[in-house]
Amino acid sequence: MAPREIPTAAVSRVRYTNYWRNATECFEGMKDAALAQRWHLTVLNGVHCVIAAADALLVYRVGLRSTSKNHLDVFALLVRHVEDPERDKMLHHGVAVLRQKTDVEYGAKPISESEAYQLMRQVERFYEWVRAKIGQ
Repeated sequence: MAPREIPTAAVSRVRYTNYWRNATECFEGMKDAALAQRWHLTVLNGVHCVIAAADALLVYRVGLRSTSKNHLDVFALLVRHVEDPERDKMLHHGVAVLRQKTDVEYGAKPISESEAYQLMRQVERFYEWVRAKIGQ
């Protein structure tokens, strides 16, 4: 059975730096928010860091980014286009972070300090893996 078609857009590979800059700003914002004990903002920045980092890696590798309404589709594209022994483990971290996106952005449940720090660890693992893959 052929893999499901995921909508994408072609992006010049040199533009990966734009996505990486966004990922880095969100990563730093996540850490700053945690220092200020703003747990909701910590998690929101972490989610957006993973989205931007995944886009940066996909653009860097193959000059594509997902245009799907489902943010998780970018991970299926990364499976198709990135060969790395750590890939599946790192994508697991990214997926775990993005699975919280809807609840964090639209839910009313407060986020605890321990939940925020657990998410931060997953974001950091994914972010550092992408950084190594794109040579930043």
